[in-house]
Amino acid sequence: MKQIDSVTHTEEVTQVNVDNLPADTCFFADLFMRLGQQQINVDMICRPVTHSQTTQLSFTINDHELDQTVAILTDLKKQLPQLQFSFSAYNCKIVASSESMRQTPGIAGAVFDAICKADAEILLVSTGETEISILVSEADCEKALQAIRNI
Repeated sequence: MKQIDSVTHTEEVTQVNVDNLPADTCFFADLFMRLGQQQINVDMICRPVTHSQTTQLSFTINDHELDQTVAILTDLKKQLPQLQFSFSAYNCKIVASSESMRQTPGIAGAVFDAICKADAEILLVSTGETEISILVSEADCEKALQAIRNI
């Protein structure tokens, strides 16, 4: 039996999606340094593997930091006109954690299966050695939370 020791959640999370940005670590450093200078706390970060000069990037911020983030991305767009960005606000980040994740294969599968059966959509996922962070819409939050707690 899979074991989840703790399930917590945070509401008012915005997913930021940036397309056509340089696939360059220095660009990522510049972007996240600018966000940090404005006291914007970036949480989950997802970047697909690419074999081209441009890539995509998704990350999460607090809903209240959206205006500042738009200003930073708009400023970057002046330098890189091909840059495109979009936002999905009013989401919920669920964190399922367990020390047993270190030695127990299949917990991520059980979490995804529970969310699937609850008919909730995963917007973004980030994992660590002992936790899985999942972004879902605010509308799916309660049923996804309940499904994970029932594992």
